Formats: sequence, structure tokens, C-alpha cells
Amino acid sequence: MQVSKRTSSYLVLILNIINLSWSLPAASQHRPQEKVCRHYFPLESDLPHPVMLEESSGRHKRAAEDPMRIKVFYHSSIGDLSREKRNIIKRRVVPDAVEYWEDILKVVNPVEKIRLNRKCEDNQYFLSPGDTTQYCKNRCVETLCGEFKVPRDHLEGCHTCDNTGRNCKQEEEAGEGVSGVDFVLYVSALTTPQCLEAVGGEAETVAYAAHCQQEGKLDRPVAGHTNICPEAISTAERDIRSLGSTLKHELLHAFGFSSSLFAFFRDKNGRPMTERGDDGKPPINSQLQVRQWSDRIIKTVPRRWNVRKGTLEKTTHVMVTPRVVEEVRRHFNCPTLEGAELEDQGGDGTAFTHWEKRIFQNEAMTGTVHTQKPVYTRLTLALLEDSGWYIPDYSKAQELSWGRGAGCDFATKSCKELMEQAVISERPTPFCNSRMQNAEKTFCTEDRESVGSCNLVVFGQDIPDIYQNFDAVDGVDRRDIGKVGSSVTLADFCPYVQEFSWRGGGAGDEDEQRGTRCENIDNAPDGDNNYAIESFGRQSKCFKQGGSWEQKSCTMIKQWTRFGSGCYNYQCQGGLLNIIVRDVTYSCHHRNQKIPIELVQGSSSGDWLHTGSVICPACSDMCSDCSREGRLLDDHYDKRENLGDCLLQAEDEDDNLLIGFLKEFGAGGFSLG
Repeated sequence: MQVSKRTSSYLVLILNIINLSWSLPAASQHRPQEKVCRHYFPLESDLPHPVMLEESSGRHKRAAEDPMRIKVFYHSSIGDLSREKRNIIKRRVVPDAVEYWEDILKVVNPVEKIRLNRKCEDNQYFLSPGDTTQYCKNRCVETLCGEFKVPRDHLEGCHTCDNTGRNCKQEEEAGEGVSGVDFVLYVSALTTPQCLEAVGGEAETVAYAAHCQQEGKLDRPVAGHTNICPEAISTAERDIRSLGSTLKHELLHAFGFSSSLFAFFRDKNGRPMTERGDDGKPPINSQLQVRQWSDRIIKTVPRRWNVRKGTLEKTTHVMVTPRVVEEVRRHFNCPTLEGAELEDQGGDGTAFTHWEKRIFQNEAMTGTVHTQKPVYTRLTLALLEDSGWYIPDYSKAQELSWGRGAGCDFATKSCKELMEQAVISERPTPFCNSRMQNAEKTFCTEDRESVGSCNLVVFGQDIPDIYQNFDAVDGVDRRDIGKVGSSVTLADFCPYVQEFSWRGGGAGDEDEQRGTRCENIDNAPDGDNNYAIESFGRQSKCFKQGGSWEQKSCTMIKQWTRFGSGCYNYQCQGGLLNIIVRDVTYSCHHRNQKIPIELVQGSSSGDWLHTGSVICPACSDMCSDCSREGRLLDDHYDKRENLGDCLLQAEDEDDNLLIGFLKEFGAGGFSLG
């Protein structure tokens, strides 16, 4: 069948009349506000005297072979939850977190039985030389571990003296204690003041944990608590996984990653790394109300910091214990690095008690996590080993790609200086300079595990001088440059590509959130919304797109304004990187090669031709064998598909309005009938 030029142009005119420009409305995208971990550590005045424990007779054998043993006790508030939420806590979230650390950690001094000391009135007590018994001044009071009232059966006896230290006696017998464990964990689900702290009207605290008692020989924490805020317990699978991840993080605060415990760290021979006073304890930091650590544990290091207003001095605090130094130097490939930088923002409970977000981005022990998959690295396990209390299994550590092998500059210079160096050297940088706005332009995260958006925003007021990292930003008035920075403030306001969440557009409920990590098949859009023919699963990574995408059917054109990156399967084969779109394989022959995509994909409304492009990264970024890269160029135009003869197909449709229109008016004398 032949169609005259006049008929062809007539058809294009009709199509353009019904042409649509589609993009997901901003409301369909959900960005959770920044959730900052505030570790509510116990004040020195809250802690009873250390307890003396019955040690295992096979100490060295058990230390080498047996995993850490954690015993969980649930508060009555757990029983007050709905059955579904109660099961989430008792059958999934808490057991998973406990088993995770039991599988990774062994304790140096395993014990046979734990009895906790009583709390004394005003935390005042007497001690006799050579006697480990704690005598409360006047009386024993209710013993709490966090929100949990410790059962009498878990406690030592109550011993008291009068306010002069005389007339000492035993008021109550000791309980049976908790046998066969190395740590006692008390779990509650109460709406506490900490749970009600909010940012921007959203509940911020999901759960928190801390130790409540230590043993007397090595100062290791032997009991702790965690409170899970009831309003944070959701039955959505994504939220359950997130809560489980939070609980793993919080338990490490109770085990040792806490400013309230650093002063008690011991070397590999069991000797204190902080000098002790006459009472056998480190001195008190009156400002923080915790025991003050020595510079064998944390040092203050000044750095020259290039920012918008010139070179300033930035005070950093770095963990300098032996294994931590070894691991952080290996990670950054910097043999002169003093140690691992600690967070300096967020106030008490965030500063000092987490790794610095700017350089350890998705390490799980940073102060805020914006990924579905935070990682516990060798660095965090090294801190636990350097406490002198644990033997970690480093084979269970997870890899951190952020900053890996990036050199000393990455760990010691401002992101402004690093971004300027990247422009000069034409090398990639994990930092970005595109305003977040409504995320019409997406990017790949630094590790290619996820689609994301640059979290650069304009605040309502100038940020501190030391964090002003830009001289100019496209679309920002020069008068407002001092207000520009990352929405993740703990990262020293350094912007990077951050995972986010969509609300709707997936295969599940329209209100259910779906993330942007490529490996998670649950994040895939449904067929009608998958305009860039993305694929999600274990073999999927994020790849840059060459421009906007378009969909065509025989009667409609959809133009999508959101583009930039997408998730696609890939394989390393034949000395080349190969990107798979739908079921078609495209080989990459050089970095930045633009692969044209024209493929037909079915949906609930029929077949659509999807037109767009994907950009090849360097083969070496993804594959070990790149022996054929650069030898041959394949433009892949032979893989283009089309919809066929739309007019011929439409003639078979009795109710096709377009064909009816053409039949009614003809097309320059051409008859379709």
C-alpha cells in the first residue's frame, strides 16, 4: 500500500494534536526528611558501680571459638502492641539484629552468669578496700535499664550503710542472675520524650539504645536497653527492613561505639588506654557528663579548609586506636592519615558517636543513613576490637566504595577543594552541583547501586562559613550562594547523589513507597510507568541516560521530562561491558559511547515504541576483562524496532476514531476504504 505525501503529513498533524507531555507530578515523589541518630548515652551519674561477674573457666578456648551470647527480655509495652506489630518486633526485628551481631562478635571475657548492681539513692555508695560489694548510702532504689525496670531476679543483693558509712547490712538477697550469656538486652516500646522529638513536624527518632551497666574487670558493657518508638513500627515491608537496620546500628552504641564508653577502652593486653584515678575510673568530662578519653583514643587534628571565604582552620576529631588507624589508611590508600574522622555536628549523641558523614557516606555507623543498604565495614569492626572487649570476624565485614582508594586528599580536604581539583584534572567526583528541586534530572550514585538525585538545596539563611563550598551554582543568585549546601547537613553540607523514594508507580499499592536501588526487584515501576524500559534485580546497575525518553503508539506520543539515569541489567562478556535493555544486548566499545534505544514494549494500553539512549561507562568501572574495549565500534542501529504499519493495523479496528476521520475527509483524494 502506498500513502501519498499529503496523507502522511495529514497523519502527523492529527498525532500532534493529541501529543502529550508526561512527567510524574512532584507529589508522586517522596523524600523523607533527614533522620539523624541521636544516641542517648547514660550520664556518669546514672551508672551503678561496675559488677563483678563469674567468668567462664575455659576463657581462652571460648574466646577463640564461641560467639557472643545475647539474652533478650521484653517489656510489657511490647505486649501492648497489636499482634502484627508485636510479631514484627519479637519474631523479626529484634532477633535479626541480635543474631547479626552474635554471628560477627566474640567477647574477650565470656562469663557464666550476670547479676546487675542495684541503683542507689542519688547514685551514692560506699566501697571497702578489697571488697567488690556496693553499699548504697541509706537505701537501694528502683533499678532501671533505660525504660525497663530490672527484675529482682537479675540483681545483686541490696547492701546499705548509713550516711556516715557505718551500720552496713544486707537488706535483700541476690537474685539468681542471668546464666550463659555475655550481654543482657532489655527491649521496650514506649512513647518517650525522645520519641516525640521532631524535625519539620515528622517524628525523627525510630529507636535508641545504650548500655546501662559494665563489668568490673575489663569495663565491658554487660547490659543495655533499646526502646522502639511505637509510632515508628510499620507493617510495610520496606519499613520493617529499615527498622531492623536501625536496631543493628543502635545495638553497637550499647556495645561500645559511644562517647560514654571510649574512656574505658583497653589495649590488646587488657591495660586501660586512659589513665585511671584513685577510684579506678577515668576522669569526668564535666561538659559532656561522661568519662574523658585520652589522646591514645581520640585526637584533635586541625586542618586547612578551603571554602568560599578562603582558607579557614577546621578542627577535626579522629579515632586513633591501632586497628582503626590500620583500616582507615587501607581504605583511603593514605599511609599518613592520623586516624578515622568522627562526626563533629549534631550535638550530644551525634557528634563523637558516629563516623564523619562526609567521608564515610553510607557506612552504617554514620549519624544519618539515606540508603536501603548501609554497610558495616572493617573500620567499625576495628573500633569494636580496639575497645579491648570483642574479637570481630572480619570476613563478615561489608565493602564501602565511597572514598575507597581515593587518597589522602579525599580524607583531609574540603569538598570544595576536591570538586575544583576534579574539574582541573577532568576526573569524576562523588560530589555534585545540581539543585535537587523536583529531581527532573536524576543521576547514578557513586557506587552505581542506585538512581538518585543531587541533594543540593538553598537554605533559608547562610550556612556556617566553614561549610560554604560553592562560589557559584547555576540558577542561584550570587547573593544566595552562602545559603547553598547539601540537605544532609552532617556531611559538612557537601552535596552528593542520594537515593530517594517514589510514592506510587510500582506494581504494589499506589501509596506504597518504592526505592531507587537497582538490585531490589520491588523497586521496579509497573509496565505503564516503565518508559525507559528499566530492569531491577541482582544483575542490575545504574547507567547514565543520554537524554529524555519518548513513547509512541499508533495514536499517541508521550514525552517524559524526567531522565538522566536508569537501572539496567549488564554482563561482562567477551572482553566488553554489555548493557541489556529489555532482552536486547548492547556492547560498549568506549567510555561515553551513546547507545540508541528504539524498542517496542507492551503495556496495558497496547504496544509502545520506547526511544531514548544509554551512556556507556568505562568498561573497567564494571568488569575485570576489558581486552576488546576500543577495538571495534558498533552503532547498534540494526537493533532498532518499530511499530510497523500503523494505518494497516488501524483499519482492522472498527472503533478507531483516527481512521474514521481520515475515511470521512479523505487525504488529498486518497481513499483508505
